[in-house]
Formats: sequence, C-alpha cells, structure tokens
Amino acid sequence: METKTLPRPYPNYPVYPYPQSGPAGAGGRSRFVRYLRRHWWLPALTTSIALCLVAFYLMRRPPVYVSQSSLWVSGKVKLPEGSLYSEELQFFFGTQIELLQSEKLQARATNRVATLKPELKPVPVELRIRQTPRTTIIVLDASGPEPAYAQAFLDALVDEYFAYRKEVRAASSDDTLNSLTRELEQQEKQLKSAQDQLLAAQRDTSLAMLQEQNTSASSYLAKLTLQQADLRMESQMLELVATDRSDRSEGSDSSADAGLDTSNLASARNADYLSARQRVEMLKRDRDEVARYLRPQHPKIQKVNEEIARAQELLGVFHKESRDQLAASRQSVTQKLQTVDDSIQEWERKVRQTSQRLADIERHRLNVQRAQTIYDRLHTMLQGLDLNRNLDQETITRMQGSSVAAAKPKGLLGKLARASLAGLALGLGLLYFLESSDDRFNSITELADRFPEAEVLGQVPKVRRERRTGLVRLVDPHDNRHAFAESMRNLRSSLILMACSGHRPKILLVTSAVPGEGKSTVAINLALALAFTGARVLLVDGDLRRGALNRQLGLANERIPPCSS
Repeated sequence: METKTLPRPYPNYPVYPYPQSGPAGAGGRSRFVRYLRRHWWLPALTTSIALCLVAFYLMRRPPVYVSQSSLWVSGKVKLPEGSLYSEELQFFFGTQIELLQSEKLQARATNRVATLKPELKPVPVELRIRQTPRTTIIVLDASGPEPAYAQAFLDALVDEYFAYRKEVRAASSDDTLNSLTRELEQQEKQLKSAQDQLLAAQRDTSLAMLQEQNTSASSYLAKLTLQQADLRMESQMLELVATDRSDRSEGSDSSADAGLDTSNLASARNADYLSARQRVEMLKRDRDEVARYLRPQHPKIQKVNEEIARAQELLGVFHKESRDQLAASRQSVTQKLQTVDDSIQEWERKVRQTSQRLADIERHRLNVQRAQTIYDRLHTMLQGLDLNRNLDQETITRMQGSSVAAAKPKGLLGKLARASLAGLALGLGLLYFLESSDDRFNSITELADRFPEAEVLGQVPKVRRERRTGLVRLVDPHDNRHAFAESMRNLRSSLILMACSGHRPKILLVTSAVPGEGKSTVAINLALALAFTGARVLLVDGDLRRGALNRQLGLANERIPPCSS
C-alpha cells in the first residue's frame, strides 16, 4: 500500500528518526535479549537453586561402594559328537546381559548371600553390566552402601549365573535325551517288525532258490514263446495251402501235384508218387505215338488207356493221402499250439508268483535296511549327547573375581557443573516462556517490528510509583524527572505539530486493551503538559466503575459529577 506524505506546517521542527525493523527473527532475539537484561535474576535464581539442591544431596548422600568383576567368552574344543547343544550367537551378549540383570538371578543371588553369609545385612545393590567395545569381555559393577555385601552379592550373582546356565544345558540335554530314547525304542520296534516280516517271507523258500526258479521259469517261458511263434507260422502256412487248394479245380493234375508237393514234399512216398506220375506221362506219350497210325478202338491203344487209368487211380490215391496228411498236419499243429498256449499261461502265472515273492522279499529287505539306518543314526546321536553331557564345556569363564568394594567418587565438580547447566537451561526456558506469553511492547523497536506501518507519536519511559500513595507523581514545569517530563513534552509537540488535512482535531482518546498499561498516567500528564502552554484542557475519566483521576489530582474529597450525567 502506497504511503502518502503530507507537507509539514513547521519544517524547522526537529524530526526524530523512526527505527527500522530488522530481518526476520532479529526482533524476537533482540526482544528476548532485552527481556533477559531486565529479568537476569531469574536464570541466576534457578541456577543457584539447582546448585544448592545438588550440593545438599551430595553432602547428605551416604558413600557408595563399587565392586567389579569380569567374564570372558572363550572358545571350546569343537567335537562332532559334542555339538548337539548350541546357543544363538547373533544376540548372545545382549541376552547374557539381560540374563544377569534379570530379577530371577538377582533373587537367587540374594538368597545365596543370605545362606552363605547370614551376618551381612541385606541392602539395595545397583547392578550395572556392560560389554567392553570390540572384545568378548563382559564387565559387572555392583554398587551399594555396604562394601562387604556388594562384593558378596556380585560373587553370588556370578555363581548363580553359571549354575543357571548349567541347569539350562542339563534340562535341554535331558529333554533331548528323553526324546531320543523314546524315538530309539520306537524305531527298534519298527526294525524288529520289519525283520520278522522279512524272515516270514523267506521261511518257505530261500531267496537264492526263488531267484533260480524265477530265472529258469523265465528262460523256459521264453522258449515256449518262440515255439508258439513257430507253430503259429506253420499253422498260417497250412491254412494258405488249404485255401489255395480249395480255390483250384480238384480234377486238375497240376492241382493234385501242387497239393502233394506243397503239403508234404518230404513224405516217404514221394518217390512212388513221382514214379507213378512219370509212368502216366510216359504212357500218354506212347499213346500219342501209337494214335498217329492206329485207331482209338485199337486193342493196343485200349491197353495203353487202361494202364493210364490205373496209373491215374494210383495218383488219386496219392492225392487223397496228401489231403488227409494236410488235414492231419493242421490238426496236429492246432493241438500243439493249444498245448503251448496253455503252458505259456501256466508258466506266466508261475513267473508272476515268483516275481511277486521276490518283490515282497526285496521290499521287506529295504524296510529293514531303512529302519536299521535310522536306528544306527539315532543310536549315534544318543551316544554323542551322552558325550556332550559328560564333557559339559562352558563357553563363558570368570576372567576376574569380584574386587574389594571401593568407595565410588562422588564427582562433585561434574555434578555441580551439570546442575548449573540444568538450572541455567531451566531459567532461560522459564524466561523464554514468560517473554513469549507477554504481549506488551517494551520498546519502540518491538512496535516497529510488529506494526511497521504504524506512526509513533512518542515514547514514555517507565516511572516508579510513590510508596506512600502508590501513584505516579504528576509532571510539573520544574520536574526533576527529566526523561519523563521530556517525553510528555515530545508527545505534546507531536500532537500539536502533527500533519493533518482539514480542521485540526481537538479531542484525544487515550485507551488500551487491558488495564494497568498506563492510560491514566499518560492522559493526566499529557493534559498537564498541554495546560502548561496556556491551553484550556478538559480531562474526562471514561472509567465508570473504577475511575481514579480525581484521586491523582487530589480531588478525591470533592463532589465531581459523573461522566454519565
């Protein structure tokens, strides 16, 4: 917003410089510094109180005695049989520290001290446990008002700690031992049952005999299968011969010859058949030779025809025998094939039975082997657990026993320094709280920071009240309070010489948000300052309930009409 500057009617009148607001946050810091200068006694008071309280506490507190002991996490011999019990190493040290600080171990240590050293009076003992950085050493500090009891308590705590760890290992080993024992007994029963089943399966026939029978039966079954294939092939060949013979004419010589030659070429009468066939052929040629010059009714031709007929009858006999032999061969092959099929079925059943018995025996043998393996493993684990219990290797050893309890330094200087810092911080905090809750303007700089566009007419310093009346003494022309009198004259001059447009105002209102901010003091002294110049001034007290201007003017006993009338 643009600010309009009016010309001053009195250019020679001195102008007081208006303070400029600083950067953000600077006003708050300067206000706090000014507030601290006025109320410096508050941090000093809190610091003094803190020092006195700490000094009183340190002087009245009884001496504290500290006994120290240390534990060392060492290694152990790594045995394969003794590695059944292990601890979680990721949080090992934190777990051990919490275990040492547990109420259970402290109660056991207290009971141990009461049992072993009943003459010692139980007193509270503060326990502090820490791990030395980058080491495997645990340091224990026990502090208390009685040196003997602190040392005895620390010894008892370490002893109970080792005893408790041993109990935990023993309990874990016992639980594992009982579980392994029960599992071993159950596995022994299963092993015995599997062995009994194997013996029952081998009771009738030994394994070697069954294997030999299975091998022999398999070989014989293979031979029967080959024989079955040969018989089926022979049967198919005989079927083909019979089919071919039925398709041809039975009266044909070639048909008879083919049937005879194909059906039984190795027949014992094959030579007779060939001899008869050759004779028929020779007789036919002779007949053909004679028929060229003889008639068919010639006795010689008739004789040859009779011989040919007798030879053909003989061939017919041979053909019938061949047909009968073919039928007999087919029947024989069919019977053999049926017999072989029955034998194959029987031997297949025997092979399956022997194979099933061998498979059962092998299954029982594998069950026995598996049960034996599990039994041996459990037995080995049980022996290793017994060895682990007997060895009982402890990874934590006592590096240093509890030392003689010595008086703990009080650290007076350090505690006093911390107390002074705490008191100073408390005082500054209270001062900051009071300064933050105080919304009054204590300087013209604060007003400029909060309201940079406001116009300041004057600044009135704070003056003391009179002890007798409790009121501020009024200003007079020869007042020795030079700063206060000058501030009233400056305020009067600022109002008189203030630039304005139109008629100059003749009514001034002096007010504030809350009581006790100096409205009455400013109003009555400003009225007096204006009256000192010869002006006529009417002072009106607008407080209808608790008006006090008449008392300050010395008119408390006179009757003044109220403002409301």
